[in-house]
Amino acid sequence: MLHNNQSLLQNRMLWSSETHNQSMNILHQYLNSGGFPEVFFHHNEFSRQILNQYFQDIIYKDIVSRYAVNSFKIKDLAVFLLTNISNLTSFRALRGNFGFGLNTLKEYINYLENAFLIFQIYYYDYSLKIQMSNPRNTR
Repeated sequence: MLHNNQSLLQNRMLWSSETHNQSMNILHQYLNSGGFPEVFFHHNEFSRQILNQYFQDIIYKDIVSRYAVNSFKIKDLAVFLLTNISNLTSFRALRGNFGFGLNTLKEYINYLENAFLIFQIYYYDYSLKIQMSNPRNTR
C-alpha cells in the first residue's frame, strides 16, 4: 500500500502546475469547440464555418433526408432550442411559437435527439407524475 502511494506521489511530481494549467486550458478550449478536432485546430473564422457546415449537414443529411420533414421548420426549431440552451421549455410554449401540432413538435424534437443535436433533461421529482408534467431543459 505504501509503495502504491509513493508511486502516485512521484507521478504527481511529473506534472508541474504550469503543465497542469496548460493541459486544463487546452481541454477547456477543446470542449468549447464542441469536441470536434478539426474545429479545435483551425482559426476562429474558419472554425465557425466548419461548425455551421456540421449543423447544416445534421439538419439536411441526418434529419430532412431521413424523415422527409420540412427543412425550414426543423431548422428554425433547432436554432431556437440551441440558442435557448438549458432554458426550461414546454411543448405548449414551443407549439405556440412555431404553430406546430403537439405530435409534430414531439416528432421533430425526437428527430433532433436521434441526430444527437440536442437532448432533453427531465425535471427530477420522486413522483413520476410531477416529472412528466413539468417543463424540460434541452441541451
